[in-house]
Amino acid sequence: MGIIFIGDRSVGKSTLALNLASPMSERVIITNATDDDIAMLSNGTKLLPTEIDGIKKPKTLEMSVRLLAPVKLQVQLVDTAGEINRIEWQQNPNNTEAWRDFKKIAQLSKAVVVVLPPYREIGNRITDPQTIQDHNIPTQTQWSNRFDRWVNFFLNYCPNVDHVVLCINKADLFCDLESEAKKLAYKPNGLTMDWVDRHNYITNKYFSPIMPAIANINRNRRGLLVRCFITSINNRTLLELPWLHLASYLI
Repeated sequence: MGIIFIGDRSVGKSTLALNLASPMSERVIITNATDDDIAMLSNGTKLLPTEIDGIKKPKTLEMSVRLLAPVKLQVQLVDTAGEINRIEWQQNPNNTEAWRDFKKIAQLSKAVVVVLPPYREIGNRITDPQTIQDHNIPTQTQWSNRFDRWVNFFLNYCPNVDHVVLCINKADLFCDLESEAKKLAYKPNGLTMDWVDRHNYITNKYFSPIMPAIANINRNRRGLLVRCFITSINNRTLLELPWLHLASYLI
């Protein structure tokens, strides 16, 4: 089942993917990680953001997800500068080939995972000026406006997608990771929230500014399922949840 993995600029898409290759996994691991990938994890290497007009050749990630039985997922990591949903980027002659290639991938995919930054007013609020600068944290209004572009992107260029997974990354900046992970953890014995309960809890607490936009996606694409998550490379439980969800629905 084809899955594309995209997101905003400087939000940590590549670092999230790299950390899924860690052997310290709970239930999700990338099985085709290279020796270089593992070395970067061991060294704590920080990946630099892709250049504004940059796009790397999509990388296929082979993922093993352990539910009651193992499930294999194939993910296309599209490593762009996060500008791919902008009309200006799409119409730039320098990006013609990359945009054409991406549309081919998007048209064949059944699911899309979009990594979003936090916004300043989220959760416990992000008020430290240095943190805002270092992580390029937008205001709630800026964040909502950016997401509107993603809505148009899904509806226009992902015709066969029936699962959209939205992840607000860098959750360590705005919430108590351990507390949230304990509430949201996946356990096959069913003694925790189900996927609908997780989605409702996360959406109401962290995605409220774009709930009308999410409703717009559902309204305009019959049968499309949108699910929301928070992620952080500093908490394995939260990092793996989006992929556990996809595996449970796409098997």
